[in-house]
Amino acid sequence: MQVLPAPVLRPYIKHFILLKCTDMAAQQFRFFADGSMSMVLTFQDSTLKLKQANGDLQKLPLGFLYGHNKQYQDVQIEINTTLVIVVFQPAGVKSLFDLAPQEIQDSFLDLKDLFGSILEDLYEKINQTSAMIQKLDALNQFFSAFLPKKSRQANPILYFSLQYLIENKEECSIATLSEKVGYSERQIERVFQEFVGISPKSYSNIIRFHHFLSLLRSDSNGFNLTELCYTAGYYDQSHLIKEFKKKVGIKPSAYLQTTQKLTSNFIEIVR
Repeated sequence: MQVLPAPVLRPYIKHFILLKCTDMAAQQFRFFADGSMSMVLTFQDSTLKLKQANGDLQKLPLGFLYGHNKQYQDVQIEINTTLVIVVFQPAGVKSLFDLAPQEIQDSFLDLKDLFGSILEDLYEKINQTSAMIQKLDALNQFFSAFLPKKSRQANPILYFSLQYLIENKEECSIATLSEKVGYSERQIERVFQEFVGISPKSYSNIIRFHHFLSLLRSDSNGFNLTELCYTAGYYDQSHLIKEFKKKVGIKPSAYLQTTQKLTSNFIEIVR
């Protein structure tokens, strides 16, 4: 279930995702970059394990924040796992917590290190109720406590740059972006690194890729890959498939066949 946060939080948080996995066996899932940093809270004695390059499984913290990942990651979800995923706006983590996005790129930050004892209060409030509206109230109250004391205007360089990239849904060079939004390349690069944690070119590449995913899902019956790749702005089919396998680890056809997509970038991997 995907739910919007309270209106006051929407400049910082895109949405909450509430998931419950009730299968009788542990499941393997894969997640990949979507241009947002996210926070994961696990409940009911749940366990998430990250698959290492050598195949070993590393137990993840009960709650963690993960940054922009250059490569897809595989996690194992144990039975009867309940998850709350908080998906932030591109500059949400920096704006709410004054945390530099680069510090957790390709890594996981234990929420105990970020929030301390107040994290226990959030868990207690969420665990005390089975009503979804009360769980959401607890999340909204928790994150509202981190809102800036004084109202701030969005950084205009970041605001107009993000707006252009999201609306156009295409890979964009920094030179083109500079021309379109009227700020220097150096200014744009600086605010992206400070607030988003990745370059504007990398961000535009992710936006284009997820535009292709949305086209792919909406056209899954016809599935004309060549037509879809040109519509999404790729040079040719081989270029698209190469990038798809790099980002997701599988081909587009295999992505469509995954029976369980918790979100567009969080899919079940059947072994």
